Amino acid sequence: LLEHNKSGDCWVSIGGKIYDLSSWLKHHPGGEHAILAVAGHDTTDSFLAFHPRGVVEKSLPRFQIGVLKDWKPCKMQTDFWCGVFDLEKKGLFDTHYTYYIKKWSIQFALLVIAVSLVVFCRSPFAHILASIV
Repeated sequence: LLEHNKSGDCWVSIGGKIYDLSSWLKHHPGGEHAILAVAGHDTTDSFLAFHPRGVVEKSLPRFQIGVLKDWKPCKMQTDFWCGVFDLEKKGLFDTHYTYYIKKWSIQFALLVIAVSLVVFCRSPFAHILASIV
């Protein structure tokens, strides 16, 4: 595996399986340098950190060329990814767009209040309050 770390001969290990990504380098959305930086090594952690979970099952099988003998992740690695997967199952990494709508609504309301205080009120206190809002 260590010897296959060049542009035309690029292998990586993900989860104990060996993949020849030489033909994929030019097509990788993150650029070929992202793969070449980890070529010839176990890239399980970096792969899982930057790719959606379905990529391993959907896209990688066509590139698989072998399996590492006696490969086992260390306990810390296993515990970390189990924790991440549990948090994903609970939806804690999901984007909730209502959060952003609420935040923008509050910002817009504060802007309307500040402009209204400046335009429609002659009191210095109202202008000070508008500058705080």
